[in-house]
Amino acid sequence: MITFKQYLTEARMAPLYHGTSVANALKILSQNVMRAGSTPGDPYAISFTRNLKFAFDHSELVHTPYKGKAVTAVLQFDQQKLNYNYKLEPYNFFSQKQREAMRIDKARPSKADAEKMGDPEIRPEFEERIVGNKPIYEVKKYITKIIILKKMSKRMTEKQLKALKDFGIKVEII
Repeated sequence: MITFKQYLTEARMAPLYHGTSVANALKILSQNVMRAGSTPGDPYAISFTRNLKFAFDHSELVHTPYKGKAVTAVLQFDQQKLNYNYKLEPYNFFSQKQREAMRIDKARPSKADAEKMGDPEIRPEFEERIVGNKPIYEVKKYITKIIILKKMSKRMTEKQLKALKDFGIKVEII
């Protein structure tokens, strides 16, 4: 059995994921800066998750409706390195503030509320975020891998794939 301290240490060693479109990933990497965005009820933050599936699902949900068949990618971050220079805080998307902003009454959304938010599955949150309008500079030093789903890779151009690989960060197609 592990101690509570070991549990906390292991949790801080887990990678963090940030889902985005390939176009946005290329922009982040070429500028070597990741900027905060705003979400309902919160002014500015950069969100991460410990759940790779959630990162892909969220990214597809956010990017595909607006850009048709956008290709999504997930940037994998070294949580320890990131935490050394930026304050990461646990984040519950279904906080009181978020529920009020999205007009949801319950602590956990109902299936209908989850579908209204574009998430028909009710999943536990595994999020961390950097709060404030503070960009992550030299972002490439925190990214350990770029992950793309095989089904998405079929929609990528050779030019996009080469551009991602040219940054010297491992690109993994799963």
